[in-house]
Amino acid sequence: MKNRSSPRFKFMALLAGATVPVLGMLPMELAAQGQVELGAGFSSEDSFKLGEYNGLVDSQVFGVGAFSLENASRYDADTSSWWSLNGANLGLETRSLEAATGSQGNYLLRLSWREMPHYRFDNPVSTPFSGAGSAYQSLPSNWTGASNTAGLAGLKPALHDIAVKTDRERLQAELTWHLNPLLVFSGEYRHENKKGNDTLGAIFGSSGGNPRGAILAAPVDYQTDSFMLGLAWEGSRGSSQVFYKASLFSNKNESLSWDNPFNNTAWLAGANHSDGAIGQMALAPDNRFFQTGISSVYALGDSARISGSLSVGEMSQDETLLPYSNVFSAALPLPVTSLDGTVGTLNGFLNLSWQAHRKLNLRLRYSHDERNNDTRINLFQRIPGDAAAQGDYLSSNARLNRPYSFRNQTYQAAGDIRLSAGMKLAVEYELEDRHRNRVDVDRIREHQGTVRLDMSRLFAGRGWVRLTRADRNGSAYTGNQGFLSGHNPDFINTLTGNELFENDPLLRRYNLADRDRNQLAFSITQLPTEKVSLDIIGKLSNDRFPDSKIGVQESRIRHLTFNLGLEGGENWHAWTYLTAEHYANSQRGFSRRGGGSPTPFFPESVRQEGNNWRVDTRDRVITTGAGAELTWPARRLSLEMDINRSRAATETAPFSTGLAWDELADVNSTMTTVSLQGTYQMESGNRIGLRYRYENYDSDDFALDRVAVDTLDNIILLGNASPNYAGHIVELTYQIALPGN
Repeated sequence: MKNRSSPRFKFMALLAGATVPVLGMLPMELAAQGQVELGAGFSSEDSFKLGEYNGLVDSQVFGVGAFSLENASRYDADTSSWWSLNGANLGLETRSLEAATGSQGNYLLRLSWREMPHYRFDNPVSTPFSGAGSAYQSLPSNWTGASNTAGLAGLKPALHDIAVKTDRERLQAELTWHLNPLLVFSGEYRHENKKGNDTLGAIFGSSGGNPRGAILAAPVDYQTDSFMLGLAWEGSRGSSQVFYKASLFSNKNESLSWDNPFNNTAWLAGANHSDGAIGQMALAPDNRFFQTGISSVYALGDSARISGSLSVGEMSQDETLLPYSNVFSAALPLPVTSLDGTVGTLNGFLNLSWQAHRKLNLRLRYSHDERNNDTRINLFQRIPGDAAAQGDYLSSNARLNRPYSFRNQTYQAAGDIRLSAGMKLAVEYELEDRHRNRVDVDRIREHQGTVRLDMSRLFAGRGWVRLTRADRNGSAYTGNQGFLSGHNPDFINTLTGNELFENDPLLRRYNLADRDRNQLAFSITQLPTEKVSLDIIGKLSNDRFPDSKIGVQESRIRHLTFNLGLEGGENWHAWTYLTAEHYANSQRGFSRRGGGSPTPFFPESVRQEGNNWRVDTRDRVITTGAGAELTWPARRLSLEMDINRSRAATETAPFSTGLAWDELADVNSTMTTVSLQGTYQMESGNRIGLRYRYENYDSDDFALDRVAVDTLDNIILLGNASPNYAGHIVELTYQIALPGN
């Protein structure tokens, strides 16, 4: 039995309590109609993956419940009032309820409730920590630390299964109120709870090979309240709206603490398990977001229109900072007790559309997206990983927080002209100008041009083809910008050569690197007869990174879809499809050994060519399916069938002339679904329904399969494997029709 003081019960009671008096005020002459569905179902499989988003993770019998009721005004009634009630998936963890009432041209009030589960892992996962999913996670009292997982004698005896999942519950209220024929007020409130746990890495140690860690089930207990108030005005030639939005996020757990399972002679005395060390890390902080804005549209005569919006906002958080260490006392205190973070936002666009001629349309658009991070920069002399001495002022352990800001501006010009009765040509140019601080590239400009030809008379149907060319170019690439902006400048001035780089200076991040893109897309629809339709949709895309000596070199996408539809009149129609997708990526790398005899990578002239390597990756996805809908009106029977199969494979091919390398196993997954749904309508108008779904999922992933909790030397894992299951879900329902008056 559910606890009647639970938030779920309170919210559902609030929804019902708010709805009943509203509906009670409505006039009795309104005519009710709709349907109610009741029944039972059975799920055959124990699988987190099968029930990932519906909650059917166990073999079980479950209830089926749904209803859709409305009370619309009769055509000859004196009132325009109405109400509706809807409920879905009432026997599952994805249940939802909605109540609405209104009067056309006067008001609209809607209340809704929704639950959204998410089960993360298919198989039971294991941990030696007690209190998994809570703010403090401890090890057994007889635990003995070791330098690696192989030496943890108490690890396997202490393992116990845990579920990694979250539940989200959302209550929402909306109101629209017509103050007069020209002025409309709107308001919306949303309350959301998210509870459960999620995976998080917990680390002791820092630098080189001395870190030790564990994957924990961190607590999730979030609450978000958001609301919006708006006022809209509408005139004969235009309209405007002003709004105010707010979002308040709170986390009931400020931090996560855990017992250190390891001992390591490389750590500072006191950090080992034998010393009773307990680690601590901060979780998501409470934060706030406020925004206000205005949007308008105005007709400039009969052939042009201008529209735009402008909004300003502020994000902030002032959560108290945790101490440098939960193990050692810091000789030097934190520079501040709170980050006191503040980020300002500015968003807007201006759009002009103009019908210059009956065959020619023109459009201009400018958009602006800006974030200014005004958080103060401080120097933190940290205690790395609770296992080393506090950093000196001139050391790599003295770090600066890095408040990121950006400004994105987009300019667009487009036009289309009708060349003939069955042909239209569209051209578009776009310039995106991005500025961002404290990243490898300060400014990126991307030019993109698109040409599209639409043909409404192509053989026995219609079609279009689109060509796109885009060039992305950035300012000077500073590969160690993160290193430079995150360390004390006085410390930076003491470094030379390879000491100034964390990553290979020739490495280019693919999202920041210069890129040349070419794309071709097309769509063809043919109707050879009234009963047959054929669609062919394709896309080819190729990205090249000409200045990236290390990193992604090329990326290619090939996509092709065939759809075939058959119409058999009013009694049946059928369809089938085939989709093929191919993704290919090629990247280069350089292997650099650290430690006392590091392999040099700077300057490039001393680089050892034999340490270069290449990896080519290929992803192939083939998806097929077919289905049909059949009705027999005389027998009051309808049937729907659908079958789908998708197979995905990833091939990874490494290569090097001077380094030893091994082939990586392919990653494969196959999913097959079969669904049947039938209804029989009785003479009373009620229906009997039968729904069946079969789902088979088979996957192989070398990163998960045969990887136990102690497979890695220095990290305690959860032991989760790639999902595999075959499940049947059957539902039998009785649908009661309410025809109204």
